[in-house]
Amino acid sequence: MWHFLHRSKSYFCELMNQQTRIEMLQSYLAEDPSDSFSRYALALEHIKLSNMEEALNHMAFIFQNDPSYLPNYYHYGKLLEQTGRKSDALAIYQTGESVAKSQKNAHTLSELMSAREALEDF
Repeated sequence: MWHFLHRSKSYFCELMNQQTRIEMLQSYLAEDPSDSFSRYALALEHIKLSNMEEALNHMAFIFQNDPSYLPNYYHYGKLLEQTGRKSDALAIYQTGESVAKSQKNAHTLSELMSAREALEDF
């Protein structure tokens, strides 16, 4: 019984921490709506809570308003995959590959190429 209560308490604390992080990130965005780092972090928090549409909205905003923000491409593509939007995910990966090449970021380029190739093979 104690194990169950302890796990429930732990889960509740994690949920509260996520809410606190979400509120903090939202306050940052209220001050600066163009803050891609905070918006990206907020999208990741929404993914953890299975708020996929909210996460998609934030990632789409970054894609449209700060296309040079490279960290967004991999997770945005994966989220599109999870929501059944394969062709959109492929386009995001391909665009991200171009951005990674222009930024000379070989690691991210490799990740995006692997994600795209895996999706194409699927």
